[in-house]
Amino acid sequence: MKHFSQISDFSKNDILEVFRRAEIFDKGGDFTTLARGKTLGLGFFQESTRTVSGFQSAIIRLGGGWIGLPSPVGSYV
Repeated sequence: MKHFSQISDFSKNDILEVFRRAEIFDKGGDFTTLARGKTLGLGFFQESTRTVSGFQSAIIRLGGGWIGLPSPVGSYV
């Protein structure tokens, strides 16, 4: 299992694979089980309700779950 936390964690082949899969998603289909059993950790340290909601919605639509990491005082949690 690979973990990605920054862009340098991706190889050129990893990035090309992301684009390949994006083309498949763009064509439609049922992807509701793609992330079954997976959990996405969300760590946003500045207010960004729209971005957080987008990531939460995406992982749920793929069948996965999410967990929010604590943010600094005054920021979105």
